[in-house]
Amino acid sequence: MTEKLPFEIQEIINALAEKGHAAYLVGGCVRDRLLGFVPTDYDLCTSATPDEMKLCFAGMKVVETGIKHGTLTVVNRRTACEVTTFRTEKGYTDKRRPDQVFFTTRIEEDLSRRDFTMNAMAYAPGRADGGLIDLFGGQQDLAAGVIRTVGDPGERFEEDPLRILRALRFAAKLDFIIEEKTYAAMHAHKALLAHIAAERVTAELIGLVMGKAAQRVTGQMGSILSCILAKPAVVHDSLAKDPCVRLAAFYRQSKDDIAGLRLSKSMHRTITALFSYEAPLPKNQTEALFLLHEMGLEQAVQLCQFREDAGALAAVAAAKESGVPYAVRHLAVNGHDLLQAGVPELAVGQVLEKVLALVIEGKLENQKESLLGYILQEPLSGCS
Repeated sequence: MTEKLPFEIQEIINALAEKGHAAYLVGGCVRDRLLGFVPTDYDLCTSATPDEMKLCFAGMKVVETGIKHGTLTVVNRRTACEVTTFRTEKGYTDKRRPDQVFFTTRIEEDLSRRDFTMNAMAYAPGRADGGLIDLFGGQQDLAAGVIRTVGDPGERFEEDPLRILRALRFAAKLDFIIEEKTYAAMHAHKALLAHIAAERVTAELIGLVMGKAAQRVTGQMGSILSCILAKPAVVHDSLAKDPCVRLAAFYRQSKDDIAGLRLSKSMHRTITALFSYEAPLPKNQTEALFLLHEMGLEQAVQLCQFREDAGALAAVAAAKESGVPYAVRHLAVNGHDLLQAGVPELAVGQVLEKVLALVIEGKLENQKESLLGYILQEPLSGCS
């Protein structure tokens, strides 16, 4: 924990300290720093109330992200940081957000409401005592590679069932094991996953299947994951680290369930294409060029990875490196050239496609003169 903080984060801490408020790094950024990772973002908690925070951050941009729950997002020199007042919570009717939030002046009370021991540590940089507050054995669990809830696991999962999936995501990402009582409570409360919004499930599942221990976790935790989809498949660690490929593999036995995820249009389109392509994969460069033409480079690679076909993947790579055109835009002629040569406008697209096929098959050279000569001299069935 001796590494320097980003200057922008230190400035936010200093702004609170100058007004006499305690400020701590908290949650994932503390965990990641202890594991030797560079955090992707930083969260702070403070003794300052939201109104007091606004006074501290007068020179910075402040977004009232969740002000009724005590959270502001502070943007300092383009770096965003969530800052939250120390708080306790009560009641979780919607199985996600607390019904009541109570601000407190004690960091200990704030940490006691958090999910897992490794996420319930706080750190105040610059203190002589090291600045780390670890009330629940988070450091010990990190060292042992164990995921354990803070307090009673059943209560934690009843408050927010998403924590069940978070435990699986952390187990896959960090290659940790889940402590026995925590796992038993996860299994006992798995039916609560039905209450979780699709976008929250989606984010956790993507993190899970992308984890370095995804194969172990998806293989061992099928009984829990079956509450989300009918037949969860094992995601092999050998699969490419591509979220579309890994989600498709995870859903390969429950293809219809993919519609229940909140995916981007691009991801949904790609996964649907991986499921729907039933033809044999290419065995040589020519076949690979036709696959590239049909799907494009990115999807063709994803398809070979999804099918775990190293030979087809090699054929696609060779086709790409060959320089042989696999898309109309790669041809040495274009629509304008064909119109000038007298090809009817309605036939231009079909002619270009036929010429491309001949180039891929090695029957024509991709040179403007050769292509135009063929187009002008040979009758193209259905194109005249």
